[in-house]
Amino acid sequence: MSNVTPNTYTGRKTSIGTTGVQISSTSQKLRNGITVLASGSNSATVYVGCSSGITANTSDTADGFPLAAGGAVFIETDNVNKVYVISTSANQVVFWMGS
Repeated sequence: MSNVTPNTYTGRKTSIGTTGVQISSTSQKLRNGITVLASGSNSATVYVGCSSGITANTSDTADGFPLAAGGAVFIETDNVNKVYVISTSANQVVFWMGS
């Protein structure tokens, strides 16, 4: 994780699999939110959400927002550690930038 300018942070999450995980367990306070980008080399869809109960294309009420390889989404949030990811396959990667 690196600090580009005051209150702007970047990072990546590797080894995303079939269990929901935080993008970062470190608290990084944000003013605006976070952009999450699925790696272009991912072999499966990554789902992004704001709950540890996130699911991957299995629940109408708990599925995250789907990101195909190369896809991105902006989420308004006040902390990086409030964003979770999951996939239907192991070893997926996302990159993120928050401010």
